[in-house]
Parts: sequence; C-alpha cells; structure tokens
Amino acid sequence: RNLMLVSAPAGFGKTTLVAEWLAVCERLEPKVRAAWLSLDEGDNDPARFLAYLIAALRTIEANIGKGALSALQSPQLPPAEVVLTQLINE
Repeated sequence: RNLMLVSAPAGFGKTTLVAEWLAVCERLEPKVRAAWLSLDEGDNDPARFLAYLIAALRTIEANIGKGALSALQSPQLPPAEVVLTQLINE
C-alpha cells in the first residue's frame, strides 16, 4: 500500500491536483482506491487525528484499523505512536 501526503497553504491547488491525479489513475487502473482526509487545527490531537484517519481508511477497506480503533477507545489511551504502529501493521 502506498501513502501520499499533499501539504501546502490554502489556495495552492492541493484538492485540484489530487482530484486530477486520481481521475487519471482511475482511468488507467479502475481498481485504484483512495481515502480522503481533510485536516484542520482541531485535528492536532493525536487520538482525534488517528480516529479520523481510520474512518477515512474504512471508506475503502471496512475492517482496517480494528485493533487501533479499539486501542483509541480504551480507558487508558496508549501513546499515539503505538496506535499508529498497530494501524500500519494491520
């Protein structure tokens, strides 16, 4: 699996770039799957970010992140690095 991160200030064409790139990819390979995650200042909280990341990934693979999401919902929240490692290894 590949991960692409596009980062730039507002108005620099990130959405347009990625939408056009995905359209080309889908024409060349109809099985291309992509998850979209938009972030704002409120997503600086690691637990919130990871929960939203898992939700975005679940739009293309329903069972991904089960263990990581379970860890995020536990009474004793583990470090974000632990949850992220678990997610990557799923």
